[in-house]
Amino acid sequence: MFLFISCSSHDLRTSSRKIASEESKRGCVGLVDDLFNLQHTKQLDLSFHYLKHHERKNDLANYFFHPEKEDHFMVHYYTGQTGYKKMYEDLNREGPKDKRALVYRYSLNNALNSFPKFEGTVYSGAVVDEKTLKKWNFKVGEDLRFDYFLSTSSDLKIAKGFYSRQIRAWEGEKTRVLFEIESLFGRDISSKSKYAYEKEILFKSSSRFKVESISEKSLGTIFGDRPESLIVVKLKEVPHTKLKGKLTRKNAEIDPKIEIRRLINEEDWAKAQITMPDTPELYYGEDSAEDFLNAVKYVKDLPHSTNISIDLLKNIHAIATKSHFFRGYEQRRIKLAYTKGDISFQEASAYLEGVDQGRPYSRMSHEKLSGKFRTDKEDDFFHTGDHFLPEGERYFTVDDMDKYNTNPYFYEEIESRVELSKNQFKTEFHYVYSSDVENEVQNLFEQAIPFLDSAASDEEYIRLVNKLELSLMSIHPFLDGNGRAIRLFADFLYQKRDLPPVLRPKEYDFTMSLEEIYEYTIKNMNDYLELYSK
Repeated sequence: MFLFISCSSHDLRTSSRKIASEESKRGCVGLVDDLFNLQHTKQLDLSFHYLKHHERKNDLANYFFHPEKEDHFMVHYYTGQTGYKKMYEDLNREGPKDKRALVYRYSLNNALNSFPKFEGTVYSGAVVDEKTLKKWNFKVGEDLRFDYFLSTSSDLKIAKGFYSRQIRAWEGEKTRVLFEIESLFGRDISSKSKYAYEKEILFKSSSRFKVESISEKSLGTIFGDRPESLIVVKLKEVPHTKLKGKLTRKNAEIDPKIEIRRLINEEDWAKAQITMPDTPELYYGEDSAEDFLNAVKYVKDLPHSTNISIDLLKNIHAIATKSHFFRGYEQRRIKLAYTKGDISFQEASAYLEGVDQGRPYSRMSHEKLSGKFRTDKEDDFFHTGDHFLPEGERYFTVDDMDKYNTNPYFYEEIESRVELSKNQFKTEFHYVYSSDVENEVQNLFEQAIPFLDSAASDEEYIRLVNKLELSLMSIHPFLDGNGRAIRLFADFLYQKRDLPPVLRPKEYDFTMSLEEIYEYTIKNMNDYLELYSK
């Protein structure tokens, strides 16, 4: 298991992010720990915060003193009436989800990995109203995904008993639905369920299925005068995406001739192919290309024995951005001067135009900004959305906000959230405050290095590097050039293990799952090897 934490490792009760709301402070302990499949000693805090109002504290005692049972505890809690009901309500209601519920979902998904897979037919009975039935709108041949955990049983009688009990308790129009599912990756949790006789097979949240058939059977008149029916939906679980081939390790060293392609992230590379097809590698300018290649050579020449350190990350950034003009740094200081009344609107406009042409407003030498973490309050960043309205305004979807809220390095200004229209929200997600960057990166490295040094397999090692990259990109420690410096740092980590770099750098999409990032990494490592062989 692996731990990347955002709160201080010495005082887990205190957030180094200066999180404003008491709810965020209270939840930080668990939220930070469970984001990346985290170790048992910290997961206790999440469990205590989330469960303390739903379980007696005595029930947590075994978990505190027997942390090796953490996965079983998460499942045992979920299968209880309070656990299932609370989680189902929090995760299945419309709109943004409770942040602790999102982290619990992540924890339970990870816990299920320790339970045996069940291959075979399972059943799930449900009673739904007309509105829900129309919302489902199942169609034969289509793929569907349940965002929540899907509870099933390997015993048909259990599923029938479930919807039979429900039908008696419901008022108004209702329909029985029986899901008959061909399971590939459902997990047999019956050994640790509170109700072992249910023979429960639990599917992870967001599992995917293909609709094989839909049929309706008449049940005649059972309760009252209205004829009733049973809808039977046969589903087949969709296999997870397979990785492209096997990763080889021959010819895995860094090649500067290929590396110049990697200066440009995937999105900008596509633009460069259109605007400057003959020299797309110069999309960021000749000086940037030269600096990047110098940084590549620096990384390539590092001995395998070189220690993983923050100073090394800073050195790589200093070389890779030696000639870089930190435009955002200047723009923020012009904005501050205008806000304080030190310059007029006309002066601010003129200074901004000068910055666009590469003329600095401040007296700061930009070479001194290379290789340095953010420290000034003026350089606190926030993100306003991954999507654009026609008029250019950014926005988040509900799913976006859920995923950003699960990342401990982002903090949302809840009071700034405004619903623009259905599933379109205007809000601000703040990166780590500049004053906390150094401590956050220090905490991250202290946690990550022992796991990297002891990784038993290449797959485990690559996944750990993915987590470290995502954490560093989330912290955004430098003023600019974070992407190129962090991916070259990742190159160094892969090089230590004789693994190839990733061919196409992707400007980190913070809504990507770690599994998606891993698959992307493997594919682009193989692409690098293929290009290298030519």
